[in-house]
Amino acid sequence: MPNIKVQIDAQAIAAEFADVKTQIEGEIQAAVKILATATHAKITELAHSDLKANSYTQKEYLKALKVESISENIHVVSLDESAVYIEDGRPKFDMKPNLLKNGKTSKSGSMYKVIPFEQGKKSSEPTQENTEIIGQIKSALKSKKIPFRAIERHPIGSPKLGKLHTIDIQSDIPGKGNTPQLQGLTIFQSKNNRGNVQRNMFTFRTVSSGEKSKYKWFYPEVQGKDFFKQAEEWALSQWDNQILPEILSKFK
Repeated sequence: MPNIKVQIDAQAIAAEFADVKTQIEGEIQAAVKILATATHAKITELAHSDLKANSYTQKEYLKALKVESISENIHVVSLDESAVYIEDGRPKFDMKPNLLKNGKTSKSGSMYKVIPFEQGKKSSEPTQENTEIIGQIKSALKSKKIPFRAIERHPIGSPKLGKLHTIDIQSDIPGKGNTPQLQGLTIFQSKNNRGNVQRNMFTFRTVSSGEKSKYKWFYPEVQGKDFFKQAEEWALSQWDNQILPEILSKFK
């Protein structure tokens, strides 16, 4: 887990100033605590400038970031495990082992599972690709006189429930797949726990342990941000070049 330990031996530094040892020690302890808080603020600043504003990634990172005092001389800035992949990065990995948990066995002996993908939903981190996909769905539904979000109803006014439509929409083939992303788009309406009718759109794809899926279903590499490394270098520079010299200058 990434962490920065802001730790200074105040007694060792103060020992060189016998006459004012207690005063210097107190100044250093106070300065170390302030530096730890400032280091936490520096990482927060880096996260705000480098991660997309109000995105899930930014919120997750900032929620996981914290600073705590261990003693008068030791303060630690750390990051919870949930956001370590943002800080350190993560290599490309095969998602099939996790996706195939509780899967079914085919006649050939390979494991398989049908995975639903919700479509047409506005992302918390909107991208050009996400915007284009929503546009494609809206356009295709309009051509078939199917509403995008409005609840469909029977002539008597009651909402239609269950599977309403399945359509194929011309779209790009993602990654190493062989199926257009919006092929087989299926629209459902159902009642939620509060009794309200909700409308959802899904596509369904099959993941398999067979040879045809060998190079598919891989999560792409995530590049690490290294905010802690940048902040640690900044904190050391602040201590050596500004904070400590200012404290010692008071007692010369």
